[in-house]
Amino acid sequence: MKRFGICILLMMILAWVPAHAGMGVGLYVNQSTVAGSLMVDMDTGNGFMVVGGEGLYKDDDYKMAAATLAVKNDQFMPGIRYIVGFKGYYIDADYKRSRWNSTATGLAFLFGMGYELDAAINPLPIPVSIDGQLMASPKPLTWQDGDYYWEARGGLGFHVLKNATIRVDLRKIYASFEDKGYKWSKDDYNLLIGYEIRF
Repeated sequence: MKRFGICILLMMILAWVPAHAGMGVGLYVNQSTVAGSLMVDMDTGNGFMVVGGEGLYKDDDYKMAAATLAVKNDQFMPGIRYIVGFKGYYIDADYKRSRWNSTATGLAFLFGMGYELDAAINPLPIPVSIDGQLMASPKPLTWQDGDYYWEARGGLGFHVLKNATIRVDLRKIYASFEDKGYKWSKDDYNLLIGYEIRF
């Protein structure tokens, strides 16, 4: 029943996406982590509005879900894509792989940049892009057991097809918790490999 409900929800999301919008679906893994994303880009005439969601699960360590609302364009410096917006998140983390866990929700500021390598410096016969993002949620925007949160990402995209990209991402997550008077933090790195397909 749960799977049927998820399928119905996905179909409703697909039906909601305007015909002029582009949608990207990504799946990324390593030996202990799986992450996925669904992002929709809508042309506003002055750039793009980005709406989407993502999730990450690391075996017996923590899980995270997030929703993004942002804008992006390359008007400031042609060739470099900028993204600015907000990321609402939920994280459920285990303390040193024990049964004790803490949860946090919050609203993070999001800033990112991306650039496709010029043919003169790209040694590969396919387009290659590099990108990075920074996200930060200070204490006033972090709730439940959370104290603060920040995340940094850097990645390479190998555009093997017009609408398909092989990605290699390095992600660093740091979340600080204060639970029942005790402070602790989750500090984690993830190197993920996966596909991103655009429609």
